Amino acid sequence: MVQRADGRDKARGKSLLSEACKNGIDVGCFNFGVALRDGLVGPRDVTAAIELWMRSCDRGYGAGCREVGLHHHQGDGVSQDHAQAAQLYAIALTIAPGYEYALKGLERVAP
Repeated sequence: MVQRADGRDKARGKSLLSEACKNGIDVGCFNFGVALRDGLVGPRDVTAAIELWMRSCDRGYGAGCREVGLHHHQGDGVSQDHAQAAQLYAIALTIAPGYEYALKGLERVAP
């Protein structure tokens, strides 16, 4: 719905994702972050996206940890910090053992 949205649909998509996140639906927080990062529900906002991904990570959603780790790895929206990236990738793997994207990220930043 959000990708092909006109202004009204973007507002509705933003509202639905925000409500899902507020109601504790971790994938809602994660997807809201993706929509903000990609500018699908308004202006691109990487900082807000990272906050939402971290919230989903703190709630036990491994993809959120991996996404924040990726941004620390790349220095996109946060300072580049490979140690922090490695820690977040490791948390993602603790939550979801075998999570391929987190494993690949950890391999790239591990000493």
